[in-house]
Amino acid sequence: MKVSQLKKGMLVRPKSGFAWRHQKSAYLEKVMCLTVMPIPDSEFEDVVVMYVGERDVEDMSYGKQIVLWEGKKLSVNPTAWRSVIPVK
Repeated sequence: MKVSQLKKGMLVRPKSGFAWRHQKSAYLEKVMCLTVMPIPDSEFEDVVVMYVGERDVEDMSYGKQIVLWEGKKLSVNPTAWRSVIPVK
C-alpha cells in the first residue's frame, strides 16, 4: 500500500504472513512506533487498525502516519506500509 492511498478513518491490516509489532527505542524503554514483520501464523496477523492521519508537527515520533492501536495513537514505521493492505 502506498501512503498516498491512505484516507482518514480507513481500516488497514498486514498482508498475509505479516503481523504488527511494536518497535522500541534503542535508547529508551518505550514504544517508538508500529512496524510490520514477516511472521507466519501470528496471533496478530489479522489485527485491524484505523488510520487517523499525519502526526502533529510537534510530535517527535518516528513515522509521520498515525494509526489507532488498542485505543492509542501510534506512528507507523515508513517501511511498513508496503506490507499493509486496506480492509474491504
